[in-house]
Amino acid sequence: MLGPLLNYFVMGFVIAKVARFGSENFLSNLLLGSLVFNFMSVSLNLGGMSLIQNEHYIRKIYLPKLVFPVSSIGMEFVNFVLGFLGLVLVLLFLGGLHPGWEVLTIPFSFVLLFFFSLGLGSILSVIYVFFRDLSHVVPILMQAAFFLTPVIYPVEAIPERFLWLLKFNPFYHYVELIRGPLIKADLNLQSLLTATVLSISSLVLGLFILKKYENKVVFKL
Repeated sequence: MLGPLLNYFVMGFVIAKVARFGSENFLSNLLLGSLVFNFMSVSLNLGGMSLIQNEHYIRKIYLPKLVFPVSSIGMEFVNFVLGFLGLVLVLLFLGGLHPGWEVLTIPFSFVLLFFFSLGLGSILSVIYVFFRDLSHVVPILMQAAFFLTPVIYPVEAIPERFLWLLKFNPFYHYVELIRGPLIKADLNLQSLLTATVLSISSLVLGLFILKKYENKVVFKL
C-alpha cells in the first residue's frame, strides 16, 4: 500500500505545481481516482491472463472457467478495499474529504465496480487464449484511457466543448461514483445509472462468452 500511495503523493505534488491544478481538493481527487482506476486496470490484466496462467489446471481438472477470473480479480478487489480504507483514513486526517450521506452508496458502487471488472476480465480471458498478443496491447490502451479520464487533472480543466465525451468514458463513471460522495458530498445520478447498466451488461456478456467457449478454450490451451 505504501508504494502506490507515495507515488501518487509525489505525482500529485508535481502536477499541482507544474500544471497548476491547485484546486482545494486536487490531491484527494488524484489519490482516490488513481486508486479506483488502478483497480480496474490491474483487474483487466489479471482477469485476461487468468485462463492462460492456469492452463495446467484447466487441462487436468474440470472446473467452471469463471473460477479463474473470479479468484484473480477477487484477490485484487480485497487489496483495493484495504487500500481504499487506508487512504480514506489518511485523507480524513489531512482534511481532504467532505463526506455526506452519499457515502452510503459507496458499497453499492464497489459491487458495480467489481462486476464491471469481472465481466471485462472474463471476456478478455477468452480473447487472450485465441489472440495472446493482445495481452501486450490492452495495458497500452488502459494507459491511454488513464490520461483520457480526469484523474490527474480536474474535470474543470477540460474545455466545455469536450465535456460530453465523458459520458462515453466508462472508467470516469466508476471513478466519479466513489470519489464524488467523499470529496464533494455529491452523487452523480447519471454516472450511477450508466455504471449500473455497464456492470450488468459486462457481467452478463462475460458469463455468456465464458460458457459459450468453455470447451474450445480447453483445446486451444
